Order: sequence, then structure tokens, then C-alpha cells
Amino acid sequence: MLFLFYTHLCITNCEWFIKTKACFQLYIYKSKTNLGEGVQLKFDLAQHSRDTKLLTSLQNLLGYGSVNKHYQNAVVFRATKFSDFMQCLTPFFDKYKIIGVKSEDHQDFKKVAQWMEKKAHLTIEGLEDIRRIKAKMNRGRTQFDGEEG
Repeated sequence: MLFLFYTHLCITNCEWFIKTKACFQLYIYKSKTNLGEGVQLKFDLAQHSRDTKLLTSLQNLLGYGSVNKHYQNAVVFRATKFSDFMQCLTPFFDKYKIIGVKSEDHQDFKKVAQWMEKKAHLTIEGLEDIRRIKAKMNRGRTQFDGEEG
């Protein structure tokens, strides 16, 4: 019964959680590839440690990711496995839409995942396109992007 309550809470309040505590992240790191750099996708959803059961319920609902301590009084649901993004996370957020600026981060994240699926991140042009997208995500984006003032 508790799991069903948390599951319902996660889905019905998904937008609030994602808008306030989630982060779609792109990492470009040094690697031994031909370009000398690689790309990793990461999704984090942080909550106060008293909400560990809530994040564990989300993890059980989605069937992937991990829940770990994150700072002194926080826990984080984290997903980093590429196949989980394509098979689980993207369909989840296609079904349960995010509204607002965070939805743009999700759309950019999804675009990069699709490019990576086609191996575009292994080309100089693809890596540069990913750099441009990364620069405008999360704190690099404002609610006024694209508007003229």
C-alpha cells in the first residue's frame, strides 16, 4: 500500500519534482576516443533525506537508476546508463510532460541522446553541436531565451 501511495505521488507530482529538484546533465570529459573526448548523459533528482522512500519508490517504478546519499541531508536518484535513457526515461517524460524551462532542458537532453544513438558524438561536428547545447542547458538557460527584449 505504501509503495502504491508513493508511486501515485511520484507520477501526479512529477512535474513539480522535476521542475524544482531535477537536473538533466551533459558531461564532456577526456577519453581515449579518436577525438580525445567523450559524452555522458546524467539525470539527477535530489530530495531531502527524509524522502528517501519517495525516491526509492520512483526507482522501483521506473526500474532503473540508483538512490544514494547526496550531501549531508539529501539523497539523489541518479540515472547514467544510456539504454535507460532511451528505453525508460525518454518515454516516461514523453508520457508525463514537463512544463516550463526544464522541459527545454529535457528536449535538449533527448536530442543529444538521439544523436549519441546515431554515433554523432564521435564526430568533431557532433561534439561541437553537443557543446553548444550543453552551454545553454540548466543554469545557462533563462526563461527568456529566444525572446527579443
